[in-house]
Amino acid sequence: MSDILNTLKNLIFEEDKKNDNKEQTLEQFDYPLQEPSKISQPTEHDIPISEVVSEIAPATESESAGIVETTDEVVQKFCQELKDIANNAGTEYAQFQNMLNSLRVVIPDEKTLYKSTEIAVINTGITIEQVIDAVNNRINTLFGEEKKFEKQLKKQIFGIEEKQKKCEDIDSQIEIFKKEIEQLESNKETIRNEINAMKNQIDSDRANFGKAVKIVAGELEQDKQKIEDYLCKESKEMGDNSSK
Repeated sequence: MSDILNTLKNLIFEEDKKNDNKEQTLEQFDYPLQEPSKISQPTEHDIPISEVVSEIAPATESESAGIVETTDEVVQKFCQELKDIANNAGTEYAQFQNMLNSLRVVIPDEKTLYKSTEIAVINTGITIEQVIDAVNNRINTLFGEEKKFEKQLKKQIFGIEEKQKKCEDIDSQIEIFKKEIEQLESNKETIRNEINAMKNQIDSDRANFGKAVKIVAGELEQDKQKIEDYLCKESKEMGDNSSK
């Protein structure tokens, strides 16, 4: 590490003697993560990676009542997967980052750290343009992964649509069954009314028949009494007189 630092000191001292154009090149890394002009931007039909990440962000209190509840662990998992994929695109950036991390422990000032890292990587034969191109390649790779992810989501959405169609079919069947049930309920009510009418008729007929029996029986009793009074008594009296 001491040899690397001594070499860097000598290189930095030599760089300070160069013209202002070199200084302008170094200052490109004041904000090393700014958007490069060469990055291909997504079209209006593409979904930005920020929207994909926002869809898997931690759920709010209002969203937590839903079926799916995303967590920080899920976001971190996606981030790690994207980083692993991006690491395969552009090795120059990886070398730049390795050098940057190695020097970070001994150079606390960020601007000086990036300038020193630039000098170190240039000394290995890598240009800053190559590093930026490598970053561009990684970002473009992320946009490509975003499109792949969206295709996977579309498959899931298609599955949801199929299930939704099944729900609609079931709803249609339920409506048919409801109408059939309503008709059956109506038929049952009609039958109940008929039963009640028949019961009432039976009760009425029983009462009326009972009254008729009493009336006819009363009339017969009256005739019987008259027969006994007018005929039987007279016959008995005539018999008694003849025997005398």
